[in-house]
Amino acid sequence: MKTTSSGLTGVVLVLVMVVLVLSSLFWFLYQGWGDLEERAEQADVRATRIGDLEQELGQMSASLTAVQATRDALTTALDEAIEAHQVAEAETIQEQEAKDLLATQVATLTQQLQVANQSLSAAQDIPLVTILFPGTDSVVPLTEAVEILAVAADDSGLDTVYVGRDGEVVAVAADGAPLYEVRMEWTPGSIGEHTVVITAVNISLIASQPVSVTFQVVDTEGETAVASLTNTAHPARQAGAATLLPFAGPGAVAALLFGRRVSNALPDHFGHARHHRRQRRLGRGE
Repeated sequence: MKTTSSGLTGVVLVLVMVVLVLSSLFWFLYQGWGDLEERAEQADVRATRIGDLEQELGQMSASLTAVQATRDALTTALDEAIEAHQVAEAETIQEQEAKDLLATQVATLTQQLQVANQSLSAAQDIPLVTILFPGTDSVVPLTEAVEILAVAADDSGLDTVYVGRDGEVVAVAADGAPLYEVRMEWTPGSIGEHTVVITAVNISLIASQPVSVTFQVVDTEGETAVASLTNTAHPARQAGAATLLPFAGPGAVAALLFGRRVSNALPDHFGHARHHRRQRRLGRGE
């Protein structure tokens, strides 16, 4: 009996030890599983955060690209504005220089007129007239208005200044001024020779000698087209023709084409010749 009892006690002790070992193992595994689960959750949180950061980085990259594009556009617009300002400033300087030169010429001529007037006696005093623009034999494009600029002077005072434009007379009241500047624009409207005649009358109704200038009005666009045809027909003359034709007048162009001198007073005949050549080219389908 004692032997049996001892064997059962041993078995019970073994079973208790096994239960203790299994309990310890289960407890160890349970503790380890909690750590693994916590680490897994932390990994998920980190992955989610990384995804959010990558999305924010993409948005920031797109915003940066848009800002750079805007900056480039603004830089280009600023460069264009600076260039336009520089061009406008240069043109303004050139215009001011031209005005200053003209004012200097007017002042010089005014002084000359005053000196000349002082040397004349009252009995011989007649108004003096000087035409500054247009110049004699100057060339003006057909599409541009001609600026008429003249100065009239008389010690006793000027009553009226008469400006004749191809026979059409315009009277300008001087109101007794001893020095009067005439400034007006005129568009002749046709090619060829045109004449401006100016006469001044003082308050004693003494008239000056008529002062006139004759200038040429040319069709620069038509002459440029003829110059192009001439350069094609005569390559050796290209350099000289391209430079001189727009200013030479229709007579010079005709002389170049036909090898003889033709008067500049024949613009209509020259225009008919250009018309016939254009019709022949159209007929050939050129």
